Amino acid sequence: MEFRLAGVDDTKEVKALWAYCFEPAEDPFFKYYFTHCYEPLHTMVGVDHGHVLSTVHLRQYRLCTRGMIQPVSYMVGVATHPAARRSGIGGALLKAALEELRRRQQGITILMPSKAAFYQQYGWELYCHQWVQTMPLESLRPLTDRELHFGLVTETDQWRLLAPVYERYTRGTSGYAVRGEAEWTRLLESFWAEGVQVAVVYRKEETTSDVDFHRNEPMEDMTVAPMFGEDSIIEGYCVYRLGEREIPVTEMVYTSRQAQQALLNYMYNHRSQGDSIRWNEGLHDEGYRFYPDGKTGHSTMPYMMSRVVDVTYALETMPIACVHGEQLQSMPTPWTLGITDPLAPWNEGTYEIRVEAQPRDEYVRAIERENLPIRESDWRHTYLDGKAMGLTVSKISDTVLPTADVTMTVGALSLLLMGAVSARTLAFEGKLHGSDEGISYLDALYPVVPTFINEWW
Repeated sequence: MEFRLAGVDDTKEVKALWAYCFEPAEDPFFKYYFTHCYEPLHTMVGVDHGHVLSTVHLRQYRLCTRGMIQPVSYMVGVATHPAARRSGIGGALLKAALEELRRRQQGITILMPSKAAFYQQYGWELYCHQWVQTMPLESLRPLTDRELHFGLVTETDQWRLLAPVYERYTRGTSGYAVRGEAEWTRLLESFWAEGVQVAVVYRKEETTSDVDFHRNEPMEDMTVAPMFGEDSIIEGYCVYRLGEREIPVTEMVYTSRQAQQALLNYMYNHRSQGDSIRWNEGLHDEGYRFYPDGKTGHSTMPYMMSRVVDVTYALETMPIACVHGEQLQSMPTPWTLGITDPLAPWNEGTYEIRVEAQPRDEYVRAIERENLPIRESDWRHTYLDGKAMGLTVSKISDTVLPTADVTMTVGALSLLLMGAVSARTLAFEGKLHGSDEGISYLDALYPVVPTFINEWW
């Protein structure tokens, strides 16, 4: 089987395979995706005897990891024709995709798994979980707030109203998708194509009519005002779909607990249109601690996986944490890291790593190559004697040497870099082996930070 990037002539069979494995051709999202989003040059296909038997779509994203924006490919639509399943094609397809991403000098890739175990065997690990809250609409009342106003977003150029809320919600997290005008436009257009609603809650100078209209009338007797004035301060939004008795809310983002409670108040007004509501929250959200009844309807969902594409590039481009100069000077340099990789042979082996001053020009060139914004806060976070510090990595063996200071799986490395899990926890799980000093060293460079992402495909 030949693996290559798709050509224009492959589109018909790529669409047919998507329709077979995911949404049918008449589905609104299918039509939207292949009209506005599908890009052959970002799609890896497996071809046998002239026919496309497997695909993975490499959606181009910008991810903020540990405060630095970097280009990544979000793998979606991993599909294999049923006649070719259980033949190893899936693993071969993923390897070919990783080779392509390595050629593009991308250090990390992500995907949302339908079955995590399939990808874990190939070096992916779950870096982001989400809370899933499911409640009868009637049970929302104790969680609601009636101080804010409601509105609906109906135009794509209103993304500027949503963006500050999203940026505030994701602040301090790692692994989230950066959304600019292009990303917001694509997202909102996909919502409209699928008949999804976007509601906001906002604060402004009140008038009597505002209070009567927005707060006190039941939903079945009112229409939500779609527009809001320039004096409106958007404090939260939610993305939801009507039509089923359980109302799914696929994104709920807010700047305060009051804003979330106002969104729940808005959804509470839909009691005539549904029986229950299901929404997701970032795992860093600790509002569950204050629920009046938290025994039922609360669960976690494995959401997003990450994988290291190229060990050297991932280590050299990922920021390291602020470490006091004395502590940095006491760390061994160089030190050695052994990596095992079941799929990408170029990653397997032992690496010599030094923490040392990095030329800023190299960083700038790397960022400019991907047309990403250059911000001083994106630069390395550790400084010694006024010099920016980072890792310099050299591969010294294609095998894992028994003398390596620390050894770990490639999946464990991705969790460490993303901020999801500490080195000490990885050692407890048997994914990492090394001295206590080496483990403490890694935890100093890569401390745990909250992870979050909410990109549905």
